[in-house]
Amino acid sequence: MYFLNSFLLRSFDTIYFMTFFWCFEYEPIWIRKLTLILWKSWAPPKVIVFSWQLLLDRILTRSNLVRRGVPLPHRDLGCVSCSEPSESAVHLFIVCSVVLSVWYQVSRWLGWEFVIPIGLSQLFQAFTGLGRGKRVRLGLLLVWHAVIWTI
Repeated sequence: MYFLNSFLLRSFDTIYFMTFFWCFEYEPIWIRKLTLILWKSWAPPKVIVFSWQLLLDRILTRSNLVRRGVPLPHRDLGCVSCSEPSESAVHLFIVCSVVLSVWYQVSRWLGWEFVIPIGLSQLFQAFTGLGRGKRVRLGLLLVWHAVIWTI
């Protein structure tokens, strides 16, 4: 028995108590690793939760609203910044021309060569995997959160 909006998740002979309606048993390993890294940030909790929802593609973009059956006027499906026909999380936070220049400037500030990532998880892994030492990785994670939150 699975309750989507409950803290209790029952499966065969075990009971799992969930904090964020989330079961580690049924998710891919890469999401598990990203989630464990994500929560060790110095950022405020609301920023971490937003980043977590973004990595899971759970933020309310127009394409997600349409997928969930929320009726939207046909003319309101495009991106607000660049008028691209579809507004997805990858588009809003990576591919949009306005946001792409932000990531380019951040990577130049960090002294990195910017390569457009395939998805949000690849961009997140680049930020968390390039630092040497715990403090540097936490600092890069904080930069990730700051950029995501301000976009």
